[in-house]
Amino acid sequence: MSCDTDGSQPVSDGWHFVAWSFFTGQIPQLTALSCDHQLAAMRAKIPALLNRRTFSQVSYPTVLCRDLLMSLFSGCGQIVDRHLGITDQWRREAPRYRHEPSLLRMTEENLPDGEALVSDLFGQMMRNWGAAGCPATTSHQNWRFNKHVDFQDKPRPPKVPLERTISSLTGNNWANQIPVDSGLICDGAKTLDLATINGNVAELIELKVDSNTPLSAAIQILLYGLANVFFQINKQRVLPDGSASKLLEVKELRLRVLAPKTYYERFSKVELWLKSFESCLDQGVKTFFNKFVNPDYVKISQFCFQVFPASFGWDQTRHADLTHRDEVLNAIQNRTRYFA
Repeated sequence: MSCDTDGSQPVSDGWHFVAWSFFTGQIPQLTALSCDHQLAAMRAKIPALLNRRTFSQVSYPTVLCRDLLMSLFSGCGQIVDRHLGITDQWRREAPRYRHEPSLLRMTEENLPDGEALVSDLFGQMMRNWGAAGCPATTSHQNWRFNKHVDFQDKPRPPKVPLERTISSLTGNNWANQIPVDSGLICDGAKTLDLATINGNVAELIELKVDSNTPLSAAIQILLYGLANVFFQINKQRVLPDGSASKLLEVKELRLRVLAPKTYYERFSKVELWLKSFESCLDQGVKTFFNKFVNPDYVKISQFCFQVFPASFGWDQTRHADLTHRDEVLNAIQNRTRYFA
C-alpha cells in the first residue's frame, strides 16, 4: 500500500509523526495544547514531501529491512560517534565509541551536547520505525516485568549469573533480562539487564562486571530508555492486543550503569571525562524531556553511573553460596553514585 500523494490515504496520527521525522530529520514538539495544531500542520506538508520522494509503506521499507538488517537502533551508533567527535581516522570498526581505545582518547573537546544527542537518537528510532513501514510486533514479551533466574551449569559472562542472583534475592518490584524490541523490526533482539519499580518511577539498569566500557554501557542504557519511551508513546500501534507491562505504565525513568568499583578503576585515566560526560547526559535527558510537556508522556529524568560498595567483589562460582548471596543483597541495597 502506497501513500496517496494527494493526502487522501487515511493514515494515523502516529504515521504523520513518524513521517515528519523521517522526511525532515526533525522531531516536532508535541504538547498538550498544541498537539492538534501541529498534527494538522504536518498533515498539510507531508503530501508535498511524498511528491519529492518515492516512498511506499510496504515495498520500500521491506527491501531496506531485508538488505540492511534494520532494527529500532539502526544508525544510532554512527550518531553517537558524530556527537563525540569520533571520525573515520580513529581506530577500530564503527561505531567506534564502543571500544576501549576510543574512550581512552577522550578529551573535553569530545563532550557532547546532551540534549542534541538524545534528540537525534530518539529521532533516529522514529525514522527507523517509519522506514520499516511502522510495523507492530507480535511478541508479548517486550518490556515484560518478571524474573528469569535459571542457573544452568554452562559458561556464561560473569554479569549474567550476577544479574540473576540479584533478581532472585530481591522482591517482586525487581525484574531482569527484559526484551526491549523483540520482533518489532527485522533485527530486534535486545534485552535490558535489570529494572526496579517504585510507584510511577522505574530504574533501568545496565549491569557491568568486566566487559566493555562505562561509555558504551551509558549509551546502551540511554538507548533502552528511549526505546521504553518509544513503546509507551506508540504502544497502541506497536503492541499486540492483550499486551501489558508495568514498565510501560510508569511515568518516570531513571537510567543507571551499575558496576563494581574495580570496573571503573580500569578507566581512571579518563575519570574526569566520564564525570563530565555523566553530567552532559543527565542534563541532556532532563532538557529534552522537559519539552514533552504532555503529562501523559513518560519522561527520562536522570542518568548516572552507580557503584557497588568498595568491599564487594563478584565470584560467579559462589552464586549458590549463602554467605556470598548475602553479600550480593547487601551490595545491591547499598549501591551509590560513583561520582558523588
